[in-house]
Amino acid sequence: MQTKTCTKCGEEKPVTEFHKQKRGKYGVTSRCKGCISKIGWEYKRRPEVRERNLEYQREYQCKYRQRPEYRSYIREYRQRPQTRERTRERNRAYRQDPDRLEQERKRDREDKRLRKELGLVSNRHVEITQKYATRKGRWSDAEVKFLMSSELSLVNIALELGRTYTSVRGKRYEMRKKLEAQQ
Repeated sequence: MQTKTCTKCGEEKPVTEFHKQKRGKYGVTSRCKGCISKIGWEYKRRPEVRERNLEYQREYQCKYRQRPEYRSYIREYRQRPQTRERTRERNRAYRQDPDRLEQERKRDREDKRLRKELGLVSNRHVEITQKYATRKGRWSDAEVKFLMSSELSLVNIALELGRTYTSVRGKRYEMRKKLEAQQ
């Protein structure tokens, strides 16, 4: 059996530990399979590469799910009796899961505490601003300036800017933190 030294790790390994490559010595690559795998894994873990891949996947999924063939397939699939039964069983098990119920109770208590703290009566303001939101993404300097200088309530600011209540509240919190850090 032939062996070859990996140019990356420097170990001598059998030729079977290398990927095939017609132009390479012995018809294999210069780096072993393990090293190539490690290089690929490290590359994919880089923040800029991960972000680019996630963004590409999001865009692709949005385009793919808008296609009429996909939508008709999903509609058909959901109408199948075995699919409906499986879905019912899964939903039944989900609703009865004690861990999920406890998490839901905690979330409700936290929401109630926040609403009381912020002086909100219900989540209706969130629904209203979501309905009329027209802008997403980056905040312009003019929007930030308006947000920080306005005396209006957050709901009215959100409606004025065409943003959701949640995004306005988050941005105001973020800007206040920045101001505190500068002082």
